[in-house]
Amino acid sequence: MTEGMRVVTLAEHRDILLGLLEDIRIHCEAEGLTYFLYAGTLIGALRHEGFIPWDDDLDVMMPRADYEVFCREFPRSGRVYLASGDTHGDFPYAYAKVCRSGTVVREPVAGGTDHFGVNVDVIPVDHVPAGRLAWRCHRALAMAVRAVLLAKVVEPTPDLARRTRVALRVARALLRPVPTAALTRARTRVATLRGGAATGHVGMLVASVPWRIAETDLAPAELVAFESVSAPVPRKAADLLEQIYGDFMTLPPEHQRVPPHSSTAYWVQGDPREGAR
Repeated sequence: MTEGMRVVTLAEHRDILLGLLEDIRIHCEAEGLTYFLYAGTLIGALRHEGFIPWDDDLDVMMPRADYEVFCREFPRSGRVYLASGDTHGDFPYAYAKVCRSGTVVREPVAGGTDHFGVNVDVIPVDHVPAGRLAWRCHRALAMAVRAVLLAKVVEPTPDLARRTRVALRVARALLRPVPTAALTRARTRVATLRGGAATGHVGMLVASVPWRIAETDLAPAELVAFESVSAPVPRKAADLLEQIYGDFMTLPPEHQRVPPHSSTAYWVQGDPREGAR
């Protein structure tokens, strides 16, 4: 299926991502929305003042209320477009992606193939319980739903251990009657159990690593250098990264300095979403 398509180089990939980040900035400033760099992008900003040298993605996060406005108002077609569960019924994520037309990303996730181009993940931050026990229960429920969704959508590729491939095939067979959209909606429902009620704490429950911080540690944002631009980061960005990754300022061993994702991006003619309709 990739015959005749040229792979997007790392330099091209990063140029696209920086362009998408600028589109997000313009839209958020026009709408009065708050956003922050997140995950490996946030590490890159603090440690390298730009991309992690071997990384190939870009992530931002937003308070849930701002995220919902962003998803409702951001264009869903054109040179840059929003992809989410509202635009694709089998979209396998409980967050959105801002994508570049004319490119396509191939990855080993059912429902994720060909649905979007090179993209920036836009992930919501929710109010979460202040109490330790309540937070642990909320986090455990979120991770349980995530595990079911992964069992539904992760492809049993040859690079996985045989036992894992067998388990995935069995799980996918059992979950075949369950729509992917139902599981992504379940993740959102679990993440928003507080219903937007302020607790003094915010956290993330729809990404791979759940976390919680005091709301005053998130905002107001601070601007830091990221490649050739300035971008907003959480007020206590270092504390957040230490909670998620530990000693994030120390470079990993050489053999671990590889892109964390198994996807490949290609240049294509037309809008990559056309093949997914």
